[in-house]
Amino acid sequence: MRRMPRICTITDMRLSLVLLRHGEAESAQGLQDHSRRLTPHGQEQAANTAAALRTAGFAPTLVLTSDAVRARSTAELAHATLAPGAPCLREPGLYLAGLEAIAAVISRHATARDVQLLVVGHNPGFSSAASILAGESLRLGTGDAAHLVLEADTWAEGLQMQGAWELKK
Repeated sequence: MRRMPRICTITDMRLSLVLLRHGEAESAQGLQDHSRRLTPHGQEQAANTAAALRTAGFAPTLVLTSDAVRARSTAELAHATLAPGAPCLREPGLYLAGLEAIAAVISRHATARDVQLLVVGHNPGFSSAASILAGESLRLGTGDAAHLVLEADTWAEGLQMQGAWELKK
């Protein structure tokens, strides 16, 4: 009798999501909010956070960013440090987005191979989204990131699991 080979399957993926709030931006005085640029301190914040994420082994396969200038600049700095070969997409839906909008953008762009995502945007939505996913109160200052991980089959499934994500310290 011929024995069939054993096939092992892994159904859950370890999803890794970093929600990165843009670095410090110049004053809104005389500017449209979308046009505000990073200050030199904001550029330093973004570079330092990206370096810390790289040291922690985070290497996103996809970067999604709000289309506001300060978020795009933060994303570009992080992208160059973390994953220069990965796509970096501007997404207007991330401007001032909360969890529902963030989840919709991720579901629209992330594929099964994108198990590590970097999403760059704004408060109060990013602090709120990180808090809901982690099940604890979090406040992201400018240039701060919440690195969240979860075992799930898909991003759509994972983003519905509020309070179940582990906050990596």
